[in-house]
Amino acid sequence: MTQHLTDIHLQVLTYLALLEETDLDELSYVSELPDSDCEAELMDMAAAGTAKWGNGPDAWVVTDAGRAEHARGVTAELEKVGARELVAQTHDVVTHWGDDQAAVAEAVVRLAARMRRFAGYGHRLEAAAEGRGPEEWDRVVALLKKDLATTLGLA
Repeated sequence: MTQHLTDIHLQVLTYLALLEETDLDELSYVSELPDSDCEAELMDMAAAGTAKWGNGPDAWVVTDAGRAEHARGVTAELEKVGARELVAQTHDVVTHWGDDQAAVAEAVVRLAARMRRFAGYGHRLEAAAEGRGPEEWDRVVALLKKDLATTLGLA
């Protein structure tokens, strides 16, 4: 498997684990990946037992095995990239300054430059701040905070 595919897998698994239940459109939106990439990953995850179709119409859910793989994957990614301090700083900004849209956006830009997986938050935060996306600011910040905590092994 190439690094690019590994990155896509972790990105899809991360958002599925964070959302816990989602459809293909939402997963594609939050991950900034084409539907076809998300769908291919979901099919692979279903075959591996880390995701399943269920819990409602058009809903994918993460399994316990998927949550465990996700925890291992983000820990390995963090160590490989060597960005623990940057993730911790971003977590601090989001935790203490979550309502400061400029501070959160700036912290995410810095982190996304090191860890591509966090790049999807940029457009979501911008859209939420401008009131033109499908998500409210607080929801995006809550998922970002959960993602950061999981990455740091705090969740």
